[in-house]
Amino acid sequence: MQRSRSAATGAFWAGLILCSSLGLSGTAARRPGPIWKSATVRLALDGEPRCLGVRTAPNVVLTAQHCVQEPGSRAPLSAERLRITAAGAPSPLKALGVELSRPAAYSGLSDLLGTDVARVRVGARTNGYLARGAIRASALFAVHWAGDALHLQRVRVRSVGAREIYVSPAVEPGDSGGPLLGPDGAVVGIASWRSSLDDGRGSTSAYTRVDLDAPNPFGQRRVPISSHSDPDTAEATSPVGLRATR
Repeated sequence: MQRSRSAATGAFWAGLILCSSLGLSGTAARRPGPIWKSATVRLALDGEPRCLGVRTAPNVVLTAQHCVQEPGSRAPLSAERLRITAAGAPSPLKALGVELSRPAAYSGLSDLLGTDVARVRVGARTNGYLARGAIRASALFAVHWAGDALHLQRVRVRSVGAREIYVSPAVEPGDSGGPLLGPDGAVVGIASWRSSLDDGRGSTSAYTRVDLDAPNPFGQRRVPISSHSDPDTAEATSPVGLRATR
């Protein structure tokens, strides 16, 4: 009996150590804190709802490039055509400028694979923004819009490429530009496109990686903001150094 109890105790600790070594200890039950809702914004073009976005600095919104660029055009949409609203904000955030990660014409989303991200500078200073972080676990959280409200949905990582994260279940139309979050609330991806194919494990969405271990989609330094001397555009980053799952 004593030997059986010792074996069971040993198996318990071995399992606990294995979970810790994989970075999964406690993360499966964690969810991002409530700030994700105030950090997520909705983008409308000429008054029509178009996409989501996420604030990663007081004056910076990250979204999908295809949300702020017309196919066939090399230039971004005029900031004057964008209307950006955030939960709890007394008025819409004024868009001042748009920067594309891939300033070139495209015919389809496949042309933007791994670079489908843009940043919009907004005029109003706000405190509701999220840091970028590293991919910590196989379970992440996607933000989507349904029933006139934002929702947080747990998703499963299918694979991680050099510049994309593939998850299921897939996001819905209108969720492009929305953030993919880690259990700690850090931003690790921006919603790009969804696949209509279902291999029995659920449909799949592709997110452009913006985590700290990913190549910088803007081709600059790791923190994709042009001026670090300006506290309003110095993008928040989280000092988590774990590498992405493979």
